[in-house]
Amino acid sequence: MKSLPFEKIFSETGEFYCKYTVPRNYDGVIINLMYGEDILHETVFNPAIKPYSSWVGHSFLKMYPGKEIRIVQDYFAHKGEESTELHYIHIPKCGGSTIENTGYEWGVRWSKWHETPHSYHSQSNYFMNNPDLIKDKVLFTTVRNPYDRILSLTYCPFNLVFQNRSQYKPTKDEFNVWVSESIIKSDTMYDFVYYKDKKVIPHVIKLENLKEEFDNLMFNYNTKIRINKSANIGSHYYSEKRFGLEDISKENIDWINKKFEKDFIYFNYDKI
Repeated sequence: MKSLPFEKIFSETGEFYCKYTVPRNYDGVIINLMYGEDILHETVFNPAIKPYSSWVGHSFLKMYPGKEIRIVQDYFAHKGEESTELHYIHIPKCGGSTIENTGYEWGVRWSKWHETPHSYHSQSNYFMNNPDLIKDKVLFTTVRNPYDRILSLTYCPFNLVFQNRSQYKPTKDEFNVWVSESIIKSDTMYDFVYYKDKKVIPHVIKLENLKEEFDNLMFNYNTKIRINKSANIGSHYYSEKRFGLEDISKENIDWINKKFEKDFIYFNYDKI
């Protein structure tokens, strides 16, 4: 990786911002926001979709007031255009950014990078009713432990920033209010993988074994695509991530168990 030129911008209140303008003639590029050696957030710019982009007062910087942040660039080492019959269905908060960006690195446009705009976070009924999107494709997806998935949504940086919670220190009770809101927002993984009680995504990878299962699937379909690194890691650096699974209330645990019962059963996860 190499350092990029950036300028410091201070608001009237003294808040620190970074600004970097992506050049017009660039290949696919990852922009990392870093504090020391920790990656705070990572965004991939797709030249086919965003040929010219800039960061001014990036929302994630609000999560780290008073800290000087380096911006570094890591160009994709594209390894040629791979072709595969596999098509990824992105279930939210299940490692989808890693899958999408891995495919993009190898020249395959999955999900958000797909040439044809579509609702890539939609459940199976959307794709079954829009068969041209998956014509001649073999579907695969990723799932994860329902409790971890709800926690991931609760601490999702996008949600925290847009709900003005990124600098807020919640109590345990307030944390459980956030968890309950996440339960309401989240769809079951079952409704992505199954359609009218029939499994329509034949290959289901568990996030807990992401690299091994993904790489094996790619090998079985005779493609060189492999995962080199995780892409969606910003949420791990939320400075007030003080509560975890052990802090989720019994009421919320019971609610998760009830709402995502099929996820536990069909994807073989144990209930608490």
